[in-house]
Amino acid sequence: MNERRSENRRRTLLSGRIAIDRLRTLDCLVRNLSARGARLLCRADFLTDLVTLEIKTAAGFKRKARIVWRRLEDCGVEFV
Repeated sequence: MNERRSENRRRTLLSGRIAIDRLRTLDCLVRNLSARGARLLCRADFLTDLVTLEIKTAAGFKRKARIVWRRLEDCGVEFV
């Protein structure tokens, strides 16, 4: 199988939150993470193309992201 990713990703099981707009958020699990993006487990069918991802870590992690692929129960994001 050919790997299309340009950099390594690491497996994770982190709790996160997706801000869809100022009023709507959605909890998610971060399953893979790299410097350029992440794979999120969540109901992805109603997400907008641009979101803000916040991962609950001691250092704090908050990035704007663009949805690059989606299925019913997960999606891939690229940080912008």
